[in-house]
Amino acid sequence: MADITRQQNLLVAEDWKKVYQSFRNADFQAYDYETLRKAMIDYLRIYYPEDFNDFIESSEYIALIDTIAFLGQSLAFRADLNARENYIDTAERRDSILRLASLISYSAKRNQNATGFLKFESVSTTESITDSEGINLANRVINWNDSTNPNWAEQFITVLNASMVSGQRVGKPGNSTTINGIKNDEYKINLSTGASNVLPFQAQVQGSNVNFEVVGATTQNQSYVYEVSPNTVGTFNFLYKNDNQGNASNDTGWFLYFKQGTRKALTVNLVESLVNRVVSVNEDNINNSDVWVYKIDNNGIVNEAWTQVPSVGSSNIAYNKLSSTNRKLYEINTRLNDQIDIVFGDGVFAEIPQGSFRVYYRTSNNQTYKITPDEISNVSFTLNYQNKNNRTETLTIVASLKYTVANGQARETITEIKARAPQQYYTQNRMVNGEDYNIVPFTQFSNILKAKAVNRTSSGISRFLDVLDTTGKYSSTNIFCQDGIIYDLTDLKSFDFEWTTTSDIQQIIEGNLIDIVTSRPMLHFYYANINRYVPTSSTYWKQATVEANKSTGSFNTLADGTGGDYAVGELASDVKLKNIKVGSVLKFYAGSGKYFDNNRVIQSGTPSKQGETEYIYSKVVSLDGDGVYDLTELSVYDVGAVVLNDILPTGAQVVEIIPAYTNTLSSTVRQSITTKIREFKDFGLGYDEVNLTWYTINAEDIDTVSDYSQTYAQDTSAANLDSSWLIRFETDGSTYSSYYRTLDYFFESELETRFYFDKSQRIYDPKSGYVITDTINILRFNTKPDTTVPFVNTLSLKIYDNVVENDGYENNKKIRISYNDFDDDGVPDNPDFFTQIVAPSVNPITKRVYYEITNAGNVPLASGTVVTTYTTLAGINANKTRYLDGTVFYAETDAKFYVLTLDGSLRTVSESTDYTYETGRQDIYFQYRHNSPNNRRIDPSPNNIIDLYLLTKDYDTDYRAWLADTTGKVTKPTEATSEELRLEFKDLENYKMISDTIIFNNVRFKPLFGSKADTEFQAKFKIVKSESTLLSDTEIKLRAVTALNNYFSNENWDFGETFYYTELSAYLHKILSGAASSVVLVPKDSSKTFGSLFQVNAEPDQIFVNAATVNDVEIIAAITPKQLNQA
Repeated sequence: MADITRQQNLLVAEDWKKVYQSFRNADFQAYDYETLRKAMIDYLRIYYPEDFNDFIESSEYIALIDTIAFLGQSLAFRADLNARENYIDTAERRDSILRLASLISYSAKRNQNATGFLKFESVSTTESITDSEGINLANRVINWNDSTNPNWAEQFITVLNASMVSGQRVGKPGNSTTINGIKNDEYKINLSTGASNVLPFQAQVQGSNVNFEVVGATTQNQSYVYEVSPNTVGTFNFLYKNDNQGNASNDTGWFLYFKQGTRKALTVNLVESLVNRVVSVNEDNINNSDVWVYKIDNNGIVNEAWTQVPSVGSSNIAYNKLSSTNRKLYEINTRLNDQIDIVFGDGVFAEIPQGSFRVYYRTSNNQTYKITPDEISNVSFTLNYQNKNNRTETLTIVASLKYTVANGQARETITEIKARAPQQYYTQNRMVNGEDYNIVPFTQFSNILKAKAVNRTSSGISRFLDVLDTTGKYSSTNIFCQDGIIYDLTDLKSFDFEWTTTSDIQQIIEGNLIDIVTSRPMLHFYYANINRYVPTSSTYWKQATVEANKSTGSFNTLADGTGGDYAVGELASDVKLKNIKVGSVLKFYAGSGKYFDNNRVIQSGTPSKQGETEYIYSKVVSLDGDGVYDLTELSVYDVGAVVLNDILPTGAQVVEIIPAYTNTLSSTVRQSITTKIREFKDFGLGYDEVNLTWYTINAEDIDTVSDYSQTYAQDTSAANLDSSWLIRFETDGSTYSSYYRTLDYFFESELETRFYFDKSQRIYDPKSGYVITDTINILRFNTKPDTTVPFVNTLSLKIYDNVVENDGYENNKKIRISYNDFDDDGVPDNPDFFTQIVAPSVNPITKRVYYEITNAGNVPLASGTVVTTYTTLAGINANKTRYLDGTVFYAETDAKFYVLTLDGSLRTVSESTDYTYETGRQDIYFQYRHNSPNNRRIDPSPNNIIDLYLLTKDYDTDYRAWLADTTGKVTKPTEATSEELRLEFKDLENYKMISDTIIFNNVRFKPLFGSKADTEFQAKFKIVKSESTLLSDTEIKLRAVTALNNYFSNENWDFGETFYYTELSAYLHKILSGAASSVVLVPKDSSKTFGSLFQVNAEPDQIFVNAATVNDVEIIAAITPKQLNQA
């Protein structure tokens, strides 16, 4: 430091303090022209009074002073301007603000293009393909959900399957993701060589021609839909979505993904290895999301994709966490007019690029706009694809927009950047706490005006406390109802398949065939239709040992067990007893005038209490040898020869043997199936209940017309007599159609409850060691069929699946049920439950549930609504005078429904196809029990549910326009759905914590005062006009409404705030000062008085908005009790 001091003391020519001391009287606060001019003149007058005294305006010295003052003002202005441009709060130039924002890790958002989905209206192909009925579909237009074409669904699928890449077909997508509860399946079209995977089109949007492009869509490794990389050639992706609301739903069907704008490419050759190289793309209006960078070879073929990193403090091209796994990185800096610079790395955290690169980008129109369904409707697209024979064919798709798209946004304004940049710097580009969730959405999307995040109140409750959730998803439910309906449905279902290799056939066997064989409907059909056997001689159970829910013993000739034991199983001499094998179900009878009590002891009398019964069903768990009692064996193993899964006392009589069902296919049967399919033969599969094996039925033996029967089972007379098939296969020489018999049981509640069932959840009870299932309990005070005697026991039925209608709608009014299976071994505890509840073969005409067929599904009719007294139309006509207009009849002999109509005194009976029936029973008292697992409790450790409420610019503008409209021509805007908001703001998923789940919600406005507010909040503003004002009544009203709109503008209000009239009154009196002497708010409801609207509360997701127009402002002469509704 000594050298510096020495040099200053000895060598500096002048001391700056001394220099500036000579100007101590100068006015350094003078910056503008006038003050600079005055300061210089004053200085001359004070310090040079003798030398200069010519101050007249025409003096050349004054002209010189004026010139210096002008120059000084110009320099001061430039210095001040430059200083202001160095601070984000005062800067005015956009390029300055962009640079300053980047210093605090904020990347200003460029324009955002509109994106959405177009739903297929129809498809057609030039390829010669046929449906199952042999109809050639070449050049045939197949319309979606076509009520005039019963085969539209099959034909639609056939056309699309023909265009897909090998290995994909409808039902076997290349990728599948559930987004917001809607399943999105992804399929690829096998494009012809050279065919473009971008489909451009134009549409008139708000009166202007706008460019759009349909692009490939994918959800790979993400929870949202995004565009397939531009370098992908030869394939084009589209989606199938299903919201379980039926084919008519806007979210069910086939969809194309579209984007507004035009995709372009720039190729650059980077010869030298330069650190932090910048490649400028000098084209305006490059949107905020669509930029890709690829390295290409000398032939222009893409070699590798480079990855964009954000240009923020914690992750950028100079420092990022990706460099350990991927060093091919770049970042994007935004310039004026939405041009961009692509910045590459310095070789430390990212590679230095060399070679040829191609930059893909999309330019968009830089406007904020909405696209309505009317503006993109029935747009036709053609795609050339390679069919399975490598011929080029053309697929034509006609698609339409089904909902309003409002996610197109202009670039961020200067004001928005100034407000958002500091806020994002606070969040550090992540959403962790509540404040982050409220700030990040606002800073990331220019279309968001306000955001509020709420952590659901149930989140955080201990998982050991039961949370009440009436839907049943998060908590167990126990509901009692009295409108139960049970019915069965025998059906013949089918599926088609094609094969090219033996491996394909094996996949059909292991997948489709085994699924059918093990399915509940197949099991139901088996137990309802298979031969049952009654022992030739009286056969009784002789108990040896008893364990928990199990007993061992043998079968005896006498009730007291003193007779000889019967051999059972393969070694039985009685052919009927041969069917007692492992897995068979035995029906035991207590005996005439006897019953089993709660302890499984045979008592005399009739059962009357819960748990008492005349019959018990039990399964054979194991069988040792011939099942004969062996004293030596008992002493060694301490068990009897036969083990049952229930406690049965000695003397229980076997009255029915239900053979076991085997749900596996032997290697011999599998080989036979494979051979027949390879030889393109028709055949069937039946089940041999005696030998517990499946068998094949040849084409010349199978009876494809008759109902199921075992009369000619395994007949080989080549007379087509065998109708014992459970599954059969038919082929046209290329495609196989497989048909299989099913029987399903349904339980329904029209009004009193809705069913929730998740078959993916299995709840294990550690106490019992068994799986707990959802159940329907038929309560014991229901009467037995055809009697007035109530059931003795509650009948428990297992829920096993949801009901999905043919159009994909998930009907939560009904549920699929099955027999109970306590030990979950696939063998029913009671296979005859339906007979016990309904007894369908006794008085069958009374065992029907009648339905009216409507567009919303079949609606059950109340008991007694349908008249079944008359079996023919003639009988109905003979008695029609006894019935009212609209009476529904069913004639058993005619097998038709008829409806009576009354026109004056004329009664007419006409046939109707609007009704149907199912075999079953209604008005059942039942208990519905749903069990929710502990891991479904709402628990913040694995999951916080964040309700994110968003107010977008488009919705705000449209809603306020609707409020202000007095003509009735402006339609009230619809709130964006959760799915629409998720699509628009999907990038927020990248900022949340992994343990959080975001539920997107549209904000709710709470309009006040006007006619479009809720009745309880409608009011008039009554203004006493000032006597001194010159303003007209109309001018005062307009001023009042303008003031109200300003008071309720978005920047003044937040979610869930409370409105106080005293505050508004003070504001109105200030604005209307001099024009109004008093302003009061009086409810329009005459039953309410002045003051009742002095305080109004809003819900946490609501924001107040003014609905008052000039029609709600009244000029009055004076305030009277009548004016205040107090008269």
